[in-house]
Amino acid sequence: MVSVQRLRQCLVTIALLGATAVFVAGQGDPGGLVPHERGQDVSPTFDGWATNPDGSYSLYFGYLNRNSAEDIAIPIGMDNAVDGPGGPDRGQPTFFYPGRRWWVYKIVVPKDWPREQRITWTLQSRGRTNAAKAFLKAEYEVDSVLVGMNATDRVLFTSLSEPVERNVPPTISVPGPVRSAIKLSETPTFAVTVADDGLPSKSTFAAPGVRFRWLLYRGPAKVSFKPETTRTPSPSPAKHETTVTFSQPGDYRLRLTASDGELFSTQDIDVTVSSGAPAQPAR
Repeated sequence: MVSVQRLRQCLVTIALLGATAVFVAGQGDPGGLVPHERGQDVSPTFDGWATNPDGSYSLYFGYLNRNSAEDIAIPIGMDNAVDGPGGPDRGQPTFFYPGRRWWVYKIVVPKDWPREQRITWTLQSRGRTNAAKAFLKAEYEVDSVLVGMNATDRVLFTSLSEPVERNVPPTISVPGPVRSAIKLSETPTFAVTVADDGLPSKSTFAAPGVRFRWLLYRGPAKVSFKPETTRTPSPSPAKHETTVTFSQPGDYRLRLTASDGELFSTQDIDVTVSSGAPAQPAR
C-alpha cells in the first residue's frame, strides 16, 4: 500500500513539474501566472507519463490559460500542433477554459519508445509561442491514484484517507450515436449510463457514487450544458442526461467525465452544427 506521506511527496513533485513545463516552454517572462481576466495567452504543459498494462506508455498533457475570465479557441493547425507521426492532430483540445487544467489528454507511445525522445505540443496565442515537451524521465512518472489525488475539481474528486489500489475507473456507455449533425436552433439532449465497482466505499468529504461533468473539448465557441455537472454522487449504474445549446455553427467535441471520486473515465460526442435544416445522425 502506498503511504499518504509518499503520495503527498509525489504530488509536490508533480506540481513543480507542471509549473516548470509552463516556465520553460513559454517565451519571455513567466509572470503570466499573475491573474488577468483577459488578453493573456495559453501554455501547454507536460503533466507526466504512466506505463500501460501492455507495456506501452501514456504521455499526459494539460494547459494553463493565463486568463481568469476568458475562454480561448485555437483550431488545429500551425497555432495548435503536435509534432511527429500523426501530427498536427494528436487528439489535443482546441477550446481552453481559464486557469490550470491537468491531464487533459494523452498520447500513447509503444513500449520500445526511446526514453529521451520528445513529443512536443505547441500553442500560439496572443502573439506568443509556447511548447511542452514530453518524454519518459523517471521523475515524471505518475499513476491513476496520483492523478485523482492531485485533481483540482472537487465535484469529481474527493479527499481519501488512503488510496484504494484495487479500484477501477467507471465504464461509460452511450445509447445513442456518438456523432451527429444538427442545426443551430436545435438543443439536443445526450444521455449516458455509467457503471462502477462501488470503490472507493468512503471518502473524507463525500458519499460514494458516480459524479459527472460535461465540458467543451473542441469547438469554435462556448456551449451551454444543462446540467453541466452533478452535485451529489449517484449509485451505479448511474444514468445522466444533459441538454446542450450552441451559440454558432461549427464542429464540436463534447466531453463527459465520470468519476468515482478517485478514478475517472471520459466519453466524447462529436456534433456538427449548421445554420440550415437538420441532418440525419452520422453513425
